[in-house]
Amino acid sequence: MQNNVNILQTPNEQLTKHETMINESILNCLNKDNSIFQMLCKCIAFSRMIYEINDWHHAQYQCCFGYFYINWKGEKYALQAESHAENSMKLISYYLNSTSQQMNQQNSDDRANLLILCIVLLNYYTLAKSKIILKKQAEKALNKVEQLMDSIEKSKNSLENIDNYEDNSKQFDRYLENYYQQWNHCTLMRLDKKFYPNLQNLKVCIYCLYGKIAFECEKYVVSFDQYMQALKFIEKTYGPESKEMISVYHALGHVSVSFDINNPFIEYQSSEDDMKKSIDYFKKAYEISNKIYYKEESFRSMVDLIRSVYLLCTVYMKLNLNLDDSE
Repeated sequence: MQNNVNILQTPNEQLTKHETMINESILNCLNKDNSIFQMLCKCIAFSRMIYEINDWHHAQYQCCFGYFYINWKGEKYALQAESHAENSMKLISYYLNSTSQQMNQQNSDDRANLLILCIVLLNYYTLAKSKIILKKQAEKALNKVEQLMDSIEKSKNSLENIDNYEDNSKQFDRYLENYYQQWNHCTLMRLDKKFYPNLQNLKVCIYCLYGKIAFECEKYVVSFDQYMQALKFIEKTYGPESKEMISVYHALGHVSVSFDINNPFIEYQSSEDDMKKSIDYFKKAYEISNKIYYKEESFRSMVDLIRSVYLLCTVYMKLNLNLDDSE
């Protein structure tokens, strides 16, 4: 059997190599789920060879596994994602207790805790998303995500610059490098690399997850408000015709036929006006997805376009049936 471990390289070098390869695979949008999975396994193995059992690196790689499962493998791996995120939280607690560090006692300007905050934030996001799929209580985890997002913002003087990691200025590069050089093997938690989610995208995901939870609990007004906040945030951040708008317009189309905004607490049958509002949202999704498809001609853009057409046609059919019944 072929041995994939290069005996000429130290565990430290191997760990650095696999972390870099993971980020490169994601940066180049390569469809290498199995390769990334194997590289994460090797990161855990080399980490155990290098660091003591109470070191934060072990929590980092468990966190990466959980996020990998829920973000790349999909909903059917929600249980595995939840398990890895919970294990990571236990390891982080062990690390903080063993080093006598308590995050709630740290100065908000102390940047030494940024990596730990990033690990905990990603864990709670993974837990929230997986618990929604597993029909468990996810709202508590989402509340933690919001709190940690605030903590990360307070731990840096210029979050906006870090979010915009397309900035190529030498000053910006030096600032990031000076911080991350304090830590060994933190590549996967770096906010300027591609494995860790962009914080702006994460904010959109939080709004949408809140909207989904509220919708499933039949809190339609709350759901509508959350999706509208997501829409405004996306429009401000990415522009009114960005692809991020499509899924939110789809959600608003569904929610808008689920309640009467004037009487949200009574049992409701969607009216002609509500269906027309729903059609407006689905039309906007169709217009954006159509433009993006003819520009990109990618598989993802084709799926968005087909889904938009299907949803739009479905509501049109329901509206016509309702009009026929009323006649």
